Amino acid sequence: MDTTSLRTAYTGLLDAAAAAGAAAQAGRPTAEPPGEPGAERTLAHVALGDRLLAAAARRLLEGATPSVDNAPAVDPAAIDALTSSAGHDVLADLVRRNAAELLGLVERLPDDAALRLVRVRLVDGSGREAFSGEVPWGELLRVRAEEHLPGHADRLRRLAAAG
Repeated sequence: MDTTSLRTAYTGLLDAAAAAGAAAQAGRPTAEPPGEPGAERTLAHVALGDRLLAAAARRLLEGATPSVDNAPAVDPAAIDALTSSAGHDVLADLVRRNAAELLGLVERLPDDAALRLVRVRLVDGSGREAFSGEVPWGELLRVRAEEHLPGHADRLRRLAAAG
């Protein structure tokens, strides 16, 4: 499968993460806006989500029907555990490594894998279910590349500019 748009989205996210990290290192702390996660929590969320997507990609490679439940990637306790054990640079590197793994797996999938249905359950930050159903794998990746990752990159750029 072609990963160009997903790869581009990760580049934008990691560039924004670097800007937020540079702002913090320059003594311009990137405060969390009310109701929005800060840079480290955003990076932890993305890293956790990438693990879930990589597991789904592995299942597709095996010929199985994967499911993706994002609850572990938005779980405040899981995000707290990750951010308490790793700083900004370590979290950005974790995103980089997890993204590379996901991209490598997706590149191994045949183009028609984009049409394979994936059972998806999405919950918001409070744990409320926002969606449950089947989605084509390619659509799940498109949303990540065109909406999800760019949204987090925008947040990281706002945090860098505010710092």
